[in-house]
Amino acid sequence: MKMRGNFNARLASYMRLLLGIVLTNNFWKARRVNVIQIADFTGALRRLRTVWAARRQSWGCGNGERWLRASRVAGWFAVALVPSRRLLAEDSIGYRYAGYGEERGRVQVATQGISYDTQLNSHLSVKGDLIYDSISGATPTGAPPPTGSKEVPTVELHDIRRAVSVAPTWQDGRYSVTPQFAYSKERDYESYGVSLNQSFEFNQKNTTLNVGIARDFDRVLPNLPATWLFRPASKDNTDVLVGVNQLLDANTYVSLNVTLGYSSGQLADPYKRVVFGDFGLDSLFQEKRPSHKFRQVAEVSLTHFFKQVNGSSELSYRLHHDSYDIFSHTLALAWHQKIGERLILTPMVRYYEQSAASFYYTIVPGNPYFQQDPEGSPAPDYYSADFRLARLRSWTYGVTASWRITHELSVEGGYQRYEMQGLDGITAASAFPKANLITGGLRYWF
Repeated sequence: MKMRGNFNARLASYMRLLLGIVLTNNFWKARRVNVIQIADFTGALRRLRTVWAARRQSWGCGNGERWLRASRVAGWFAVALVPSRRLLAEDSIGYRYAGYGEERGRVQVATQGISYDTQLNSHLSVKGDLIYDSISGATPTGAPPPTGSKEVPTVELHDIRRAVSVAPTWQDGRYSVTPQFAYSKERDYESYGVSLNQSFEFNQKNTTLNVGIARDFDRVLPNLPATWLFRPASKDNTDVLVGVNQLLDANTYVSLNVTLGYSSGQLADPYKRVVFGDFGLDSLFQEKRPSHKFRQVAEVSLTHFFKQVNGSSELSYRLHHDSYDIFSHTLALAWHQKIGERLILTPMVRYYEQSAASFYYTIVPGNPYFQQDPEGSPAPDYYSADFRLARLRSWTYGVTASWRITHELSVEGGYQRYEMQGLDGITAASAFPKANLITGGLRYWF
């Protein structure tokens, strides 16, 4: 059986921890030379995270690893290789590629994108992205391994996603406002998104307050016979973010962001199935999740430039909780080392851990037909066997190289390794993926 999972949700689930996503706020000024020498050139140091860093909500979980959802159109394309001359507000165009591959024939993702950034006048600039994604391979159905096997059952999936976004920014002295509009389409999912981000500098431009709101208007589309969804269903997401960036000295700044999010509608994954113990492993039923979810996210990061070695460190911690009873913790460390005048190497490591959702089961107890046939015990109100809702942890580690070839051209390449492991002692180890990610890109200023 072939299956096309919602690409936005699946891409977020499989790549979210691998792509340290940040969007540019044009917040740092040229006067902060020591900090931005590294940060602007690599596009890797975390600036004040916009509301897009909290907006994408996959079906998988309330996962604190969801770094990819910075934008439905993979906003990381827009921040590849932004050297210090970016402060001059010159026009640029960039290309970005990412190839993600899980072991044992699991999910394979290829993403390509073109981004542009143009300054229309002294106050108005516009950024935009065009994205093309493809996904293929096998993903677990939710059923446990059959008797005598350690491998979870999987189904094949194939899908393509096309997406576009545009974000104009109006800058007037210490105040800036950025609306963003995004659209994406795939065979079983359609999404419209809008957001508004505002920032204000004060305290002699050493402090920036950022406030944002984002709203998704999505439709989950039937893909019979692979899904149990027979008609289009709505799924809406709303996120509100408040953030502060504080310059502590010429070499150090700290960021604090708090996000509140709410999702409603079709939150269950129409491709995922569960097994009830009384019916045997061959009888699969559709999962059932709450139709509402409330989430709270807090993140703090510290960036420091070490003049003696011409490098900078970035340490961040993220705490996530949602109404699925998932608590997650993410700790990340990156080092940005400038070598000579044109090369920067960025090794990184990230650790993630989460608790299980309150309705996660490998085999669901009870009788799902109890109301019609009151035999045995009633089934729980909600249930899912999606491994992304299990208690788990993961490690991501890798390195990125950024090379400024000329004053107008920069290129970047990187490799990351991702390893996920279950912690509940019940979910089959074969459900959790191990993957490699290769990225590359270039940007040209004119």
